[in-house]
Amino acid sequence: MNKFTKLAIAAIVGMSSVVANAGEITVGGVSWDPDFDDGFSMDFGATTSFQQWFTTSSTIGTEEIVLATADNAVNAGTAGSELVGVGEFNLLNGLDNTGFLCAGCELTFAFGGIVLGAGGFDVTDSWIKIFSDSSADFVTSVGDFVDAQDGQLWLTGAFDSFNLISGTIQSGFAEGLISVDGGLAFANFDTDGQPIGLGGSDLKLSSSANFLSNPKFSNVASADLVGNTVRVSAPATLAIFGLGLIGLGASARRRKSL
Repeated sequence: MNKFTKLAIAAIVGMSSVVANAGEITVGGVSWDPDFDDGFSMDFGATTSFQQWFTTSSTIGTEEIVLATADNAVNAGTAGSELVGVGEFNLLNGLDNTGFLCAGCELTFAFGGIVLGAGGFDVTDSWIKIFSDSSADFVTSVGDFVDAQDGQLWLTGAFDSFNLISGTIQSGFAEGLISVDGGLAFANFDTDGQPIGLGGSDLKLSSSANFLSNPKFSNVASADLVGNTVRVSAPATLAIFGLGLIGLGASARRRKSL
């Protein structure tokens, strides 16, 4: 067997291994299985911890939380104030952050632009940004703005809706629908269909909050984020695999002509 044939076969074996192990997606140090089944027709299910507060220092137009938002925090429920927050991902598809993140990495997020009006929340200028960082330096606290917003932009989007579904603003549960629009992982999220329960949006956020012990800053709260994702690397892998087959065919023809 000549050297060219050996190389072609090695390429095919290598590509076959890639295809066989292509179930998991890794983007920006974050790994998950797009074929995961959570029992609710969603393949992306994450749990987060975060802290939020209402402020008169707007993030609208900057899409970034700065120290001034905490300096201008107001009591929860103040009309015309803006709801903002920072947090991190703890679980993804049943794995804790040591299972879905690269070693020493973190996945954090910030959100804002959700304005409380007399008739509920106005999400016209809302935003959410998720960051993948190679340094796990974030601490869930109202003072840790910078570390919640450093690293690479992993996913960005805006709220299509945000509503209180039970309890009160001071202590209750809320749900929000999100449409994604950018970031490293944007191409891996299903934005074309209408997954069950999402009404045409891409992600659903279910969260809790409690301002009873501090009227301005919530206790550390939790939120679940669900949606559907897609594998986008398979076509490229199959194309390379096809090139390997072509190479092997060329090798066979070459041997036959000799």
